[in-house]
Amino acid sequence: MSQPNKARLNKNDERLCARFVDGEMTAAERAEFEKRMANDRDLAVAVQRVDADARAVRGALPETHKAPAGFSTAVLDKVRCMPSREDLIQLTVDEDTVASVMIYGRRLLVAAVVVFAISMLFSFQLFKSAGGTDLEADALKKQMGQLDQKVLELRKKEGPLRNKR
Repeated sequence: MSQPNKARLNKNDERLCARFVDGEMTAAERAEFEKRMANDRDLAVAVQRVDADARAVRGALPETHKAPAGFSTAVLDKVRCMPSREDLIQLTVDEDTVASVMIYGRRLLVAAVVVFAISMLFSFQLFKSAGGTDLEADALKKQMGQLDQKVLELRKKEGPLRNKR
């Protein structure tokens, strides 16, 4: 079999050859293409080459398994239950609603950042108490005051301290 003159065949003719071999042409397209093949030897040879290639590929493919009975029907039923494009278009949200949700989201984010920052300041003990001292210093002063009270109570009970030698 002689090779077709590839210079004469363009990409469209190659696609038409593949469509012809694969049976994808309408009856009118097929009749017109067969007339062209009768008058164009290079086109007929190209169709034979594409047909041989297609048979070789089909022969090299592994055996395929068929889908279970009712599979296609079940899939189509599921697709038919899905909302149509028109239904989805009606569900779209207007721009004002989107804008208000965005503003609310930003405000919520700012509030979360402020709360986080305040909690970090407390955890690093950067806030001072009302007296202007650290919170820990106030607690220490209170404990020291309690200890001083106990020492005074003990001194009152025991009397003046004596030097024991």
